[in-house]
Amino acid sequence: MKKFVAVLLAGLMMIGASACAAETLQASTAGAIAPEQAEKSPPVLDFEHACSPADADEMIKACGQLAAYLAISVYEIDMTQPDPEDFWLMLSLVTYGANPEYLSEFGTIDLTKEEVTDIAQTFFSEWVAANGLPSTKDSYVAEYVAAESLYELQPMEISDMAYELISLDPIGGADGSFSMGIRLTDALERTEKLEWTVFLKQWNDGEEHLFPCRFQSIETVENPAG
Repeated sequence: MKKFVAVLLAGLMMIGASACAAETLQASTAGAIAPEQAEKSPPVLDFEHACSPADADEMIKACGQLAAYLAISVYEIDMTQPDPEDFWLMLSLVTYGANPEYLSEFGTIDLTKEEVTDIAQTFFSEWVAANGLPSTKDSYVAEYVAAESLYELQPMEISDMAYELISLDPIGGADGSFSMGIRLTDALERTEKLEWTVFLKQWNDGEEHLFPCRFQSIETVENPAG
């Protein structure tokens, strides 16, 4: 909770939602002004050799929210070692971003332990393999309801931030690895970190998963050309 209080004081704001509207997360980066974005022609995306258009659409929605959160966070976040607060927040961002239909009539995202574990293994595979799911104690985003054996996540999204897919490229051989380029547009001009590259890999274990690809890593593109 100490980090949560510190973040609140630094400019992180959360607006409560009703059952019909998701919670909105807002954060600011002091002194950061977004640069002018040059007009660019839409990229030619090689879906056939990276992933299907439907899979790419689902992952851009999830990873776009993830990139937006990392871009405006007031402190550095290590995706390989997230603390519980960031873990549950990012889990909500990617889940609600890609699948808003998961929202229940009560305004929460209700998932079984198996579903939460699957999403966690998608975005935090090594950390979850070593540590398991973190406790929801003191989390303002997630709660475990033992009576129903369900995790309840508050739907979260980054407000006033748009994102678009600008590249999709296969990497190496035929193991299903590819990179996804994302460009952010911040209406509030909170950050200069507007271009990101996400590294993903298609599942190849023959199992059913809630997301079509596994997250590998994400990095900001310094001083993008254009």
